[in-house]
Parts: sequence; structure tokens; C-alpha cells
Amino acid sequence: MLEQPAVSEAITPVVLADGRRAHRRDLEPSRRVLARFGISTALALMVILVAGLVFSSRAAEREGVADVRRLTHVLAHSVVEPNLTAGLLAGDDEAVAAMDDLVKRQLAESTDLVRVKLWAEGGRIVYSDEGRLIGTQYAFGDEELVALKAGTTDAEVSDLGRSENRFERNLGGRLLEVYSGVQAPDGTRLLFETYFSFDVVHARRTVLLWSFASITLVGLFVFAAFQLSLGYTTVRWLQRERERLLEKAVRVSEDERRRLAADLHDGIVQDLVGAAYVVTGTSAELRRRREYDECQTRLSSAADSIRTSVQGLRSMIVDLYPASLGMAGLHVAMSDLVAPLRSRGMSVDLFMPEELRIPEHVQALLYRISQEAVRNIVRHAQASSVSIHVEGRHGRTVLSITDDGTGFTPGGNSVPGHIGLRTMADLAQEAGALLEITSAPGRGTAIVVELPS
Repeated sequence: MLEQPAVSEAITPVVLADGRRAHRRDLEPSRRVLARFGISTALALMVILVAGLVFSSRAAEREGVADVRRLTHVLAHSVVEPNLTAGLLAGDDEAVAAMDDLVKRQLAESTDLVRVKLWAEGGRIVYSDEGRLIGTQYAFGDEELVALKAGTTDAEVSDLGRSENRFERNLGGRLLEVYSGVQAPDGTRLLFETYFSFDVVHARRTVLLWSFASITLVGLFVFAAFQLSLGYTTVRWLQRERERLLEKAVRVSEDERRRLAADLHDGIVQDLVGAAYVVTGTSAELRRRREYDECQTRLSSAADSIRTSVQGLRSMIVDLYPASLGMAGLHVAMSDLVAPLRSRGMSVDLFMPEELRIPEHVQALLYRISQEAVRNIVRHAQASSVSIHVEGRHGRTVLSITDDGTGFTPGGNSVPGHIGLRTMADLAQEAGALLEITSAPGRGTAIVVELPS
């Protein structure tokens, strides 16, 4: 096994291509894409939740007020209205005491009432649990007049600054007053008014909000889980599609190389071989006839040129599509690739474990990169020893090619074999591989390629 040049210990390897980042972004986007998707989904859900809570809070408050309004309507028509008497309307003490008993002992104990008033037309208070208000008179507002005449129920926040509400100021906090029209047995229209602490509305709103929030949170959680699951499935599908397309692109490239090689072999090469036979036969015929003149010399030169072209085309066909790669696998193809090096007297160390399983598209890539590296070694390195190793490391395939040749400065202005290096870099970048080169003048060259298996 040829050791990597000592320069690798003294000089930092130069990265010619690093397609891992693009590869991770294109082939393994799950974490990053799902993280962004999850964050955006969470932000959207938070906006929806906050907006929902704001609108739900208002709706819950309106529902709380509506509950109090419905309660007042029920009390007005099922409890108060049947107990309206002429004595109460006239201010009879016994009638007032009977209404007090009804309000204070029954209604106040079973509800959250804090004040009750019963108004006659003209704004006179005929009854209140605050006795000091009985007999006083105040002007009706428009809403009170509508409720009185139509028998409807309405609610509003109490204006504690009004004189008729002076005794409610010491009850503490905001009050909700609800008024509903009632009718005495003799047909007299009255206005039944109740006061509730706004805490009742707040409590009702809290209950409704918790109910809404729990249902909403469960729904949003299920929706988020579904979205993330869908996003993950889509990302994985895109990943597999990208891998499939990459493999298909490699196969298409190999198929095109195979087609070109077949066309060259069956077309131009055969034509040149036929032409070489004709020229060679004509030249031999002229020699037998002792007509060895300038024409015969030219024919012999042309025959040599054709044979040289045929050899070059056959070598190009092997380079385009080595039959051994498709038929016998990477190890045999690599052995054929380094055979010319051995014929030049170089010491070649080729190592690739037999148990190593490499996908076909990865084999093709390794062969192309090795092919460019061997060309550079033959043309520029003047090396005596070459080592080519293919290994599996932590789920990645690693190709290392080292030689003890003249070496060069990778970042220099004049780099031997720069077209081959550029080709290797393009191949590695496209495949999502890392390509590093370590070299220095007079100290050999080491090329390392890491790519996903």
C-alpha cells in the first residue's frame, strides 16, 4: 500500500469541490425544511389562537350579558309579574313587604342579584330592595321607554354617576343593569330592573373561553400534527424523487456514452478499418509490382495514420464506456484502467474490498474520477508508484488516489491537468461529494473523494 505523500501532513488539503451542502439541502432537507415549516406553522397557529381568543373573549362577554338578560326576562315574567298587586302599585306596606320577601329571600339567594327596582310609567319607582328609593321619580331613557312599552328586555353597563344609581355606588365595581317590561293584572305597564355585578359576566366569559380554548387547542394541535406529518411525507417524497432523478441522470449519461461508443465502433471505426485494409493492400500490390514510387510511400503513410486513428478511436470508446464496468463491475474496470500504468513500469496498488457494495451510479462516478486522475498521472506526474483505494467509511464511500510524482501547487497559476481537475470537481459537485487534493512540487499528489453510498 502506497502511503499518502508526506506533504499531506504539512499542507492543508485544498477543497476542489464540496457538494455535501447542496446534497444535504437537496437530498436530506427533512430537518431544516421541517423546522422552518414547523416554526411557520406554529407562528400561524399562534396568530390564529390569539385572534381567536380576542374575538372569542368579546363573544363570550356578549354571551354572558345575554345569559343575564335571559335570566332577568325569566324572573320578570315567571316570578315578578304574577306577584304584582294593586297594593304594591299604591305603595301598601304589606304588599311592599311581600315583594321584599320574594326578592330578598328567594331571588337574591338563588341568583346573583345585587339590586332590584320596579318602575311605573312616568319614571316613579314603586318598589326597590333599597327602600329609600321607593316613591322617588327619575326620567326614563330611550331604551327604558322601549322596554316598558314593548315588554322587551335589554341590558347595559350601569352609569353609577346617575342620581337613581347613587345607592349602587357602594356595591363595588362595575354593574350590569337589565330591564324588562312587565304587566300588572289590571293592564298597567311596569319596568322591572335588575342589577348584577359584572363579575357574573366575567365568570361566564371565563367558562366559555376555557371551553373554547380547550377545543381550539386540541383542534390546532391535531391540525399542526397533520400539517407536520404531511410536510414530512412530502419532503421524504421529494428526497426520493431527487435521488431517483439523480440516478436516472447518471444512467442516461452512461446510456449515452454506451450509444456513442457503439456508434463509433460500428460506424467510423469499421469504415476506417476497411479503408486501412484497402490502403494497405494497394500499397502491398504496388510493392509487388516494383512500382515503389512516391504514391506508394504516401499510401503506406496513410495506412499508418489510419491504423493510429483506429487505435485512438478504440481507446476513446473504452474511455467513453468501458465494457468491464457494466459487465464485470468496478474492480475489474479499475484493473483495466491501471493496466497501462503497469505497462509503463509503474508500481500500482489497487485496493477495493470484495464485500463492499456500491450502487451503480456511484461506481460510474468513481470510475470517471479515477479515469481523470490516471490521465493526469500519465501526462503530468512522472510518477513511479500509484495507489488507488476504494473503502466504505461510516455510510460513505471514500476514493483515495496517491502518487509519488512531481506534484504541484493546487492554488498556483499554472496547474498541470487543470481541465482534468475541473472535470473531477464538476463530477463531485454534481454528486454531492467532497473532493480534496493535497500536493506540493516534488512531493507527490493525493486526491480524496467522499460521497454518499
